[in-house]
Amino acid sequence: MVGTQDRSTAEFALSPAGYGQYTAAFPNGVDLTAGADPRTGWSYIQPGPQDGWAGNRDHPATFRFTLPSAPAKDLTFTAWLLDTNNFNPPYLRANVNGTDRDAVGLPPGGGDGYHWGDGQPNLYGGIRPVTVDVTLPASALHEGMNTVTISRPAGSWIVYDAFGVREKP
Repeated sequence: MVGTQDRSTAEFALSPAGYGQYTAAFPNGVDLTAGADPRTGWSYIQPGPQDGWAGNRDHPATFRFTLPSAPAKDLTFTAWLLDTNNFNPPYLRANVNGTDRDAVGLPPGGGDGYHWGDGQPNLYGGIRPVTVDVTLPASALHEGMNTVTISRPAGSWIVYDAFGVREKP
């Protein structure tokens, strides 16, 4: 588990409103190993291809975690999102160990998550938290280091509250 489900982005890099620094801070995308500090290793916001401030392209984020043994059952990558863009609803794809997964369309958010916690007034509809669960097939997981790559094939930004890999709910 990375972050805390607390409707705050304070535990992540660039929070609360440093989205404009994303491409300079993470020119090769976000890459975090479980146990590392997300305040420097994981951005609170992940831009999508419709975000001009981030070059109008996908910015994959990689999460690495270790399993003590190969799981017998599927696991889930869960992202508790604080908000999503309200005008260009995002899509999210979570691939495990290079295995392609389908993209999941997310609902439009409140639109203010990109600056949530900066003390400035809301410009849109506040925030609309959403939880996303993506199945990680047991057949694609193994003992040792595993990788989930979160890509954004379409739409605009998402803002993380917390995320992690867990037993399928």
